[in-house]
Amino acid sequence: MNRTEKQTAVDTLSKDIEALSAVFAVDFRGLKVEEATELRRKVRESGSKYRVVKNTLALRTLKGTPLEPMAVHLRGMTGLAYTSSDPVALAKVLNDFAKDVPVLTFKGGIVSGKEVTPDQCKQLATLPGRDELAAKLLYVLQATVQNFLGVLQAPIRDFMLVLKAAESKAPAEPIEEAKATAETKADSQPTAEAVATEEAEPAKTAEESSDKTEETKD
Repeated sequence: MNRTEKQTAVDTLSKDIEALSAVFAVDFRGLKVEEATELRRKVRESGSKYRVVKNTLALRTLKGTPLEPMAVHLRGMTGLAYTSSDPVALAKVLNDFAKDVPVLTFKGGIVSGKEVTPDQCKQLATLPGRDELAAKLLYVLQATVQNFLGVLQAPIRDFMLVLKAAESKAPAEPIEEAKATAETKADSQPTAEAVATEEAEPAKTAEESSDKTEETKD
């Protein structure tokens, strides 16, 4: 690698690590060419990157950055796998590949600014990834909303059922029967003319008695 190529490698790595959420150092000693190609492909499919850079160049690139603690792993044959999106997805790819090709091993890494050991890298690979977590969260939210709507609709639904049942049980009074009842009540009440007549009759009787008394005196 000439000087220009070295500088290009440093510039590329420097640009890549600006927004990284995680980086893992792996020992690829004994990895075959076709296996290395397959590893790159799988890492790329996860939305991540895998690079093999000379340790001295990597040290120069990481110096003064939040990833500088990775310097302790830059000894021997070291590959850097890194991502700016989903650390769990990348850890899964590396861990699954290592199960099939045991020569690939974790050296360590940095996730969200914190150093992780090889064992912690493997533990990270057992966690649900971002897509899986999003799917689970969506399921929980949908179930919660459906349950909430059910609670809101239940009282209204129950009230309507009770109201409908009450309407079906209530006896319907025939119109003619109601009309007859009203007429009977009207007939039982004295009219104003009848009241006036009844009041006038006692007065008339008193006058007749007075006239008879006067005739007797004469």
